[in-house]
Amino acid sequence: MLDQWGDLTLSAFGDFVKNRVKDTKKLQSSNDGEYPTNMPTNRYGASLEWEKDDYHMRLSNTYYAKPQYLGKSVNTEVALPAYNLLDLSFSKKLALKNAEVEFYLNGTNLLNEEARPQNSPLKYIAPLPGRGFQLGITMSL
Repeated sequence: MLDQWGDLTLSAFGDFVKNRVKDTKKLQSSNDGEYPTNMPTNRYGASLEWEKDDYHMRLSNTYYAKPQYLGKSVNTEVALPAYNLLDLSFSKKLALKNAEVEFYLNGTNLLNEEARPQNSPLKYIAPLPGRGFQLGITMSL
């Protein structure tokens, strides 16, 4: 796309989640509410990817919205706050005699946000990991 600067790819997505209990006449649905518990939330994301020769870089962000449709199991679920997950990865490939080596650096949750997925059984106990980095080498023979 950018000729001498390499290829650039922009992508976006959205997941919209709404699930309703069908049979509201049963006692269980009146106790458990109109929506099931532990459902994932709506999420929206975009990524920008760049490639040139043996270099590759990807920047992505996913926004997890505050849940709108909450279930009930004795008490109504607590709506957990929205959060963003920003990730960045960079890699370089090298061709050796009989192998290909790729060096990479990944960064996850770069904004260091407290992320508690609504559909996690551990949502009240432990959030997802905070900011993290991985440095590594992959070799193909």
